[in-house]
Amino acid sequence: MRNLIAGVLFFIGVVSLNFALPAGAGASTLHAVLICEDEYQNPWLNNIADSVRVDFENMSRFVDILDAWSIMKVDKIIVKGTKATYNGIVDTLKGLAKSVDKDDVLLVHFAGHGGMTGGKTFLATADEKYLYRDTVEELVNAIPVRLKLVFTDACSSSIDALKSVKKMAAGAEEDREAAIKEMYKNLFLNYEGLLYATGASEGEYAWGGGDGGNYTLSLVVETLIQDPKPTWKEIHDQAAKKTQDKFDYMIKMGGLGPADLKDLKTKGITGQHPKAYSMPTLKSKGVVKIDEKVIKEDEKEQKNTKYSIEIRNSIDKEVVFYVDNNKNFGSGWSEKNTIKKVLQPGDVIKVGDDKAIKLYYIAGSGKGYKKYFELKSGKYEFIYDRYYVLQFYKQEGTK
Repeated sequence: MRNLIAGVLFFIGVVSLNFALPAGAGASTLHAVLICEDEYQNPWLNNIADSVRVDFENMSRFVDILDAWSIMKVDKIIVKGTKATYNGIVDTLKGLAKSVDKDDVLLVHFAGHGGMTGGKTFLATADEKYLYRDTVEELVNAIPVRLKLVFTDACSSSIDALKSVKKMAAGAEEDREAAIKEMYKNLFLNYEGLLYATGASEGEYAWGGGDGGNYTLSLVVETLIQDPKPTWKEIHDQAAKKTQDKFDYMIKMGGLGPADLKDLKTKGITGQHPKAYSMPTLKSKGVVKIDEKVIKEDEKEQKNTKYSIEIRNSIDKEVVFYVDNNKNFGSGWSEKNTIKKVLQPGDVIKVGDDKAIKLYYIAGSGKGYKKYFELKSGKYEFIYDRYYVLQFYKQEGTK
């Protein structure tokens, strides 16, 4: 299986959120439609199954956080495997139109293949039918809820795109919970309208791998969970930048073979640029009042943070990784700005104390491919997963 896969599609669509709101705020529900295309009729298309499941699990984790923190009450609706057909998805969305309240929120997350034909982008369903973006938008707009969120991490290239479970790092640090809760309340309780975003602009591929799709990883894990912002525009802009950074890094680190590079050059593809077709707006009168002081204090604290990072080798073999001191992934990136680190079994090393660090290590056999991480404060470790493959995780409960 290729470590980087074109054709991974993630659709975060309309989700109706049930929030346990503060007294007097009024209750609403988040209806989270989680669609996982991990069992296509054509087995050949299931080369992305593992990556798709990671994104499915990450989105599920995020809505669980909203529920656990009483931001909204969450109603999960899972459409998975052989049930994730064209009719299965359409009927699910149509059915919601009859069971939601006007103050609810709808989120639809689609993980699978996608592409473009005749100038129109589409999602590929389990029965290999095309669910066009325009059709999805029509179905979403027909559901009478306050806020509708649509995100697609999908290829938006030609139809040829169709040819081409790990433990998640600990979530938001406890000492940031107050500020993050305020941001979640603003995002899900004070907005209305439609947010429809895709992980790749027209003519581009959406890339992913063992950690899931680059866009979903950037949006859900690295932004919504680990580093949320108080507005949807800031959320989108940050996720878009992180997604393009991953593409640039993939090219610089030799993650693509000659055939893939030639394909990109032939088609004039220079990156993976997430695009927002529409953005929701703040209500004239928000459902809840946001404590902006808490958010500003958190932003100040994050800016002045002194980082304490520890890395442990918990396997029975030597581990080699590289600290990346390059300031960006663009044309100025050079291996000369990286530092090689060697960890013997059981060794612990401290790296960086005044800034977050970036590191990568070689995964797989032979030349393998480079797995990249950006670390903030915490204790991390190299361990084997159940398939005896080297993985890098943040230790649970650390910060």
